[in-house]
Amino acid sequence: MTIEQILIVMFGLPTVTLLTGIFFRMGKLEESNISLKADNKTIWLEINRIKEKLA
Repeated sequence: MTIEQILIVMFGLPTVTLLTGIFFRMGKLEESNISLKADNKTIWLEINRIKEKLA
């Protein structure tokens, strides 16, 4: 192996793991955002229902 190949392996692996980690986190964040939006919808539906009962 040449020095260039060693450097590519040394710096290539961390960047690949970093990128996959970032994309994985982004995917997780998107999932949690979707579930949060769903929760907000149900909360607002409950609030509106209570308002209608009080009106």
